[in-house]
Amino acid sequence: MTFAEILARFGEPRKPIPGGGFSVRCPAHDDTNPSLSVSPGNGSGPLFHCHAGCNNDDVLAAANLTWQDILPPKDMPMTRRPAPALPPKGGGKTTRYEIRDQEGTLVAIHGREDYAVGPKRIWWELPDGTPGLGGKGLADIPLYKVESLVVDTTDAPSIVCEGEKAAQALIDNGILAVGTATGSSGTPGDDALRPLLDGPVILWPDNDDVGRTHMKRIGEALLRLGHGNVRMIDWKNAPPKGDAADLVCLEGWRDEYDSLVDGAVEIKPPPEKRRLFEDLKTLLAKPRPVKWLVHRRIETPSTAMTYGASGVGKTFVVDDLTAAIATGGEWMGRKVSAGSVFYISGEGNVGLLRRFQAWQVNRGIEIPAGRIFMSNTRIEISEAGAAAVVQEVQDRAKEIGTSPALVVIDTLNRAMPTGADENSAKDIGAFFNIVDRIRDEFDCVVMVVHHTGQANKDRARGSSAIKAVLDTEIFVSEETRGGTRIVEFKKMKDLPEEPRPQKFTLVPVTLGLDDEDGEPITSCVVKWEGRTARKKIVKPTPTEELGLSTLKIALKGRVEASLEEWRKEFYTLHTGDNKRSKKDTFNRVRVGLTAKGLVKVRDDVYSLPFEPVGRTYDDIVNGPE
Repeated sequence: MTFAEILARFGEPRKPIPGGGFSVRCPAHDDTNPSLSVSPGNGSGPLFHCHAGCNNDDVLAAANLTWQDILPPKDMPMTRRPAPALPPKGGGKTTRYEIRDQEGTLVAIHGREDYAVGPKRIWWELPDGTPGLGGKGLADIPLYKVESLVVDTTDAPSIVCEGEKAAQALIDNGILAVGTATGSSGTPGDDALRPLLDGPVILWPDNDDVGRTHMKRIGEALLRLGHGNVRMIDWKNAPPKGDAADLVCLEGWRDEYDSLVDGAVEIKPPPEKRRLFEDLKTLLAKPRPVKWLVHRRIETPSTAMTYGASGVGKTFVVDDLTAAIATGGEWMGRKVSAGSVFYISGEGNVGLLRRFQAWQVNRGIEIPAGRIFMSNTRIEISEAGAAAVVQEVQDRAKEIGTSPALVVIDTLNRAMPTGADENSAKDIGAFFNIVDRIRDEFDCVVMVVHHTGQANKDRARGSSAIKAVLDTEIFVSEETRGGTRIVEFKKMKDLPEEPRPQKFTLVPVTLGLDDEDGEPITSCVVKWEGRTARKKIVKPTPTEELGLSTLKIALKGRVEASLEEWRKEFYTLHTGDNKRSKKDTFNRVRVGLTAKGLVKVRDDVYSLPFEPVGRTYDDIVNGPE
């Protein structure tokens, strides 16, 4: 066989190495990192070397190869190159580690020869002296000294070391320990690890990335098998590649050992991999019932937004929802699902604290501990910021025994990463991708608080992409200046028809007196006033705005003005080229304003209503403040 044909038997991945060879995964053991070197040789056939210690006979057999497949014909001339210098034979320290199963039966011998200069030499042999492992993979080999776990009657943890040498160093000092026999590139199989399930386990990796990864794989395997108490030592002062054998050489090492064991960190299971696709029949066979955060208004999980102009009371509305969820009450007359709320506040907590205090005073209900958690600082909803939020919410959820029902982000502008633009569809898309990951992580509702634009007071400020990503959109506005406020559901994705708007007022609540000047400390709470008709926003055209302004001039402080008085003022300010143009435009404006209810007429006498539908008189004539 050619070298390329032989190499193909080992699959992918392949990493080039000097001399024209490659590193591939060894088929003779559970090899997650390529640890088998395969080189073309110098004419006498390819060379194999498993850095985990597998015998070449086992390697060839696992790859379905024989020596006859790889050796050249006897009559083929060979070219030789000088052999590399080998460690001196003799004078090295030879150790033979006996690997036994749980019953104490000898399974294999792991030989090791260490030299003063140069690399160590390792090999495997069977109990009868036959080289290799007799076709077994390294993952099938028991842990070194696993038989000692059977006779141990203490509650001491089993220390798992990388290799026999480190384990023996602890055993010689009266510490219960076992060693892996796979090398750092391999992982003991399930059967080899099961004897560890009966007691606490502490993993002790060599001080290098490969060693830590080796032990992490073992920890995850133990958790998968059902172990509930696996920790790992982090010896920060260890020498490079240092292990337990290096520690016991230090004077006074026992105190350091006790400190390392006490400080061992718990191994947590890796996150469960979620499938990207699921069979429709499977999904229909286990339908998920509708879960409401607010009955028939906000579904769980979902992404929602509450928006409105500054000072209109949108945050009070969200705070009222937060308190209702925390106490299991009602919101807008609708039942809510009780649960915890995590509140990310970007605009200061002092006023927010007073609002929740006022809510408790007004309702006569105390918000229980462990129901509302408020951020202590501004948090950017970036990749790093969201990761920190998820981690802390997970920790808090573990403490209180339940995941959040609601996460509030107040406001969108303060939570966006520095440099991001709310007018950019790309930046908004990136922001809500992260918001949705928080939603999916906790199967909850995420409510974002946002502002309206300056030019358009009935839509959220920024990119039009915002509305597209939302499941629920709630608009808060004032019905009349300084009067009743209104909450409208502008979008309810895949839910019943949008409900009628709800009226509310903000009721002042006194919390006490200021210590410095004796003035009362106050805040407000939401008082729901019931449903109302949907508010219509009427918008005059620019030319109709001119008509409104000229009618105000014609009124001269009176209640009414005649048609001729209004027409005169309009003709004066209109920029039409001729009298016919001015006449036609004035007639269109007069009819349009009357039809919209922005102007009243009686017997050719005109007046301005002081509260036209959806807008005040000052709004129409002067624009918003």
